[in-house]
Amino acid sequence: MDDLVAKIEAMFRRYAADLNQADGVQLAEKFRKDMDSLIGQYGTTVIDAALDMVPIGEVWPSAALH
Repeated sequence: MDDLVAKIEAMFRRYAADLNQADGVQLAEKFRKDMDSLIGQYGTTVIDAALDMVPIGEVWPSAALH
């Protein structure tokens, strides 16, 4: 589970860094694609549990995940 949490944290950091430099629609589409890939690999229940473990305030301060 720690590996998955780390993957999600890294993904949030990558997208947060790109927020001001990329088209929002394209960025959202890529984010959805990446999340769908993780969900396909691990399943919704595991992803939900991992998202609950991500320290969002440090990674993506304005996010409300679920």
